[in-house]
Amino acid sequence: MHIDTNVTDILVPIFVYSVKSTITEDMKDYLPVFSRNCTQSTGLSPIIVLTHRSGGNYFELKKQFELLGADNIIILENYTRADHIKTRQRTMDVLNFMRLALQNVAFRMEQYMNPRRERVEHKKFLLRYIHQSVLEARKKEEEAILRNKKR
Repeated sequence: MHIDTNVTDILVPIFVYSVKSTITEDMKDYLPVFSRNCTQSTGLSPIIVLTHRSGGNYFELKKQFELLGADNIIILENYTRADHIKTRQRTMDVLNFMRLALQNVAFRMEQYMNPRRERVEHKKFLLRYIHQSVLEARKKEEEAILRNKKR
């Protein structure tokens, strides 16, 4: 892996979640950490995209994400094989999502950037995060094994 690549990409973090799902306790713990990591790594808070608008109570899910600290929430109805007809609302929702992503890019472009240094820092951050995640997963597995042995 080349950690010293000179790339001028701007990363826009996006978190996609289905309205058909509910927010679990793990998710309540995960989202603030994810959001903080995105902001630390990219300088932008993540865009939350709630999909399958008609699949559940998107008002309630949006409220829950807001309570967890989400700033940018877009709600979309998916195109599916069964329902692939373009509508004005679906098109506007997708365009609003792209507009928000481009506004984030414009915001980052207004700031001083050192692409080489930022690229290196992003990669270091991600490698540390992956390493920590693996260690935490191993620790949880070991704890579960110990609990099962005690039974």
